[in-house]
Amino acid sequence: MYPITLTKKLDDIEICGMRLDELEHPGFKYPWEIIEWARQSITQNLKLNPEPRKLSGLGQNHNSKLKTIEADDAPQSVLEGDMFVWCGANVRIDSFVVLNTEQGEIIIDEGVRVYPFSYIEGPCYIGAHTEIRPHAQIRKNTSIGHHCKIGGEVSGSIIQPYTNKAHYGFLGDSYIGSWVNLGAGTTTSNLKNTYGPVRVEYPLEKLQIITAKRDPVCGTNYHREAGSRLRDKLQIQKIDTGMQFLGCIMGDYVKTSINTSIYTGKIIGVYAQLFGNVRENVGSFVMDTYDGPKEFELEAAIRAQKRMFERRGINQTKEDAAFLKRVFDETKHERSEL
Repeated sequence: MYPITLTKKLDDIEICGMRLDELEHPGFKYPWEIIEWARQSITQNLKLNPEPRKLSGLGQNHNSKLKTIEADDAPQSVLEGDMFVWCGANVRIDSFVVLNTEQGEIIIDEGVRVYPFSYIEGPCYIGAHTEIRPHAQIRKNTSIGHHCKIGGEVSGSIIQPYTNKAHYGFLGDSYIGSWVNLGAGTTTSNLKNTYGPVRVEYPLEKLQIITAKRDPVCGTNYHREAGSRLRDKLQIQKIDTGMQFLGCIMGDYVKTSINTSIYTGKIIGVYAQLFGNVRENVGSFVMDTYDGPKEFELEAAIRAQKRMFERRGINQTKEDAAFLKRVFDETKHERSEL
């Protein structure tokens, strides 16, 4: 909650219209635990106060309150199930939309546009000013942040604000950061062919190891000598997540080209640029090319960030650029093999 916690008391901070002391959040050791936890949390927050109340995916207070949607609010659309569809102000639901609450409630925040022929299944949360594109399938246990554009099929996933998945392709049981753009046809695998639990390659700790000079006669000399250097390397282990369904964990600013295929349980770092088949984890600021992976230059990343912000009416600050530089510096070990 930094820097909000520097200027407000904890009891005064609101998230989606609820005071911070009303929310109960566990600690997470691994990122995929967030996906598992979110499956139970969408409707639990509403149960704290079942009456219509203020709701904003932007974390701000608004005068509008949630209301339950009726058939007249969505002409020529279908409402299935006995649970509620909660709507904020200025929500537009076009004709021929199916809203299915048989397994849980649907929460649609203010300013959302749902285009025709879409299917939305609860429990589900759709953040403020997000667009659900025509023919989209939003399956249960999905949480979408504010100012997103979502198309294709999304199931059991968390999508952070300002991320676009505007076209066809399947995103299942995944965590997607902010300012991500998934090209048309980008698809994640979320189930192993063996139907067993997904195992994820995950760093234990950062080690400092020696890159030694190679003796042309004796081979590699592992003693520290002149000309050798220290570099950081991650110690990797495979962790059994215990989850049968797990897609990918994707950091902020990631971009995928058309028809990118991401294998089960892969971790994609900040500002990675992907194409083709992603069979292994991808480090931060790594760009896939036909000649193999290369480092994505920091200055190019900062320029692209500025363009992205301008498209959404946001000014890039010095702090935004400085934060990217900090992430770039702190993830150099992820690119040490390039």
